[in-house]
Amino acid sequence: MAINYRLVKRKDPNDPEGKERYFPKVVPCGFVGLQEIAEQIANKTEKPIEEVVLYIHYYLQELKVKLKKGEIVDFLGMGTLQHVKDDTVKEGDPDFVEKGIRSVFVQSEYMTKLMENAEFRRVE
Repeated sequence: MAINYRLVKRKDPNDPEGKERYFPKVVPCGFVGLQEIAEQIANKTEKPIEEVVLYIHYYLQELKVKLKKGEIVDFLGMGTLQHVKDDTVKEGDPDFVEKGIRSVFVQSEYMTKLMENAEFRRVE
């Protein structure tokens, strides 16, 4: 598995008064939407795509309910997702949920081991 990254010059969040430094930023190698995932599931299960999309929609609705209740959601051994209180998070941050709340994904040991074997490639 290859992970592409580029270097971005910015201040260290742990040292806001310090000099700007270069930090790695992951560059996605593609985008997968709900439609593509639903089509792949429909092909594997022989269910109509409309039914698969409906199930995914219900799953996401239920996921939001569980997170709002403060529950931790397990993603089948890949890791867990939860909302945590964080007064420093602001709108526009990638993990922003609402004022003072952000999402945190904690990868599992399996995912950590998978990442240990990853190849990192610098792209411009």
